[in-house]
Amino acid sequence: MDLQKAKKLLDKINSLYSGMENDADGSIATIEKDLMRSYVRQFYEVFLDNNATIAAPKKVKRKVEIIKSTPKPTPPPPAPVVRKPRVIELTDEVKEFIAETPAPAPRVATPPPPTPKPAPVYVPPTPVTPPPVVKAPTPPVQLSDDDDVLELFEVKKATDLSERLSSRPLTDLMKAMGLNERILTVNELFGGDANAFKKVMTDLNQLRNFDEAKQYLATNVVEKYGWTKRNKKSKAKILIKTIRRRYA
Repeated sequence: MDLQKAKKLLDKINSLYSGMENDADGSIATIEKDLMRSYVRQFYEVFLDNNATIAAPKKVKRKVEIIKSTPKPTPPPPAPVVRKPRVIELTDEVKEFIAETPAPAPRVATPPPPTPKPAPVYVPPTPVTPPPVVKAPTPPVQLSDDDDVLELFEVKKATDLSERLSSRPLTDLMKAMGLNERILTVNELFGGDANAFKKVMTDLNQLRNFDEAKQYLATNVVEKYGWTKRNKKSKAKILIKTIRRRYA
């Protein structure tokens, strides 16, 4: 038995009790109640034997009586009240007034207003699709009988890879040539006339196929600028090969 511990607990109990007693309004907080119970329990355990245990409080089972309420019978609905019709007896004066009053004229039914005619609906005329325009086939190109002119437009089959790569299609003849190549072409094949070169390239870009391009060159360019001459023929063939790629 630890009497020293018991004395300390007893001092704590007295101190806590004094605080509760000195409380102004007399209300004790829940935490103070729980603390007091803890001190009392510890003080009680000090004086127990070592082998003694604190018996747990027994749970008290409360019987709950279920009271069954008997439903009250619903009263029958009240019987409907039947009122007898009130009989009004007419005096002689009222009967005489009714007899002298003329009967109302029959009502003439008013004819319904005429139904308005619907407004005419405008139906647009059916558009007539014009017949498709059939374009006449392009006549075959008639080149000059001059062998030198025909030689300019001869087509040689590409044999090696470099020639096949140089035959790929072009979309714009002006953009296909570099600055140095354009200057050389103007000087050698157009007599140094840059405007003439630009006009010919622009016209060729607008043609549909190489047959039209051959006809254009043979009629307007080859003889005018002397492309069949020995010093111009090689360069003219290179330019015509580039022009052919525009329609590939």
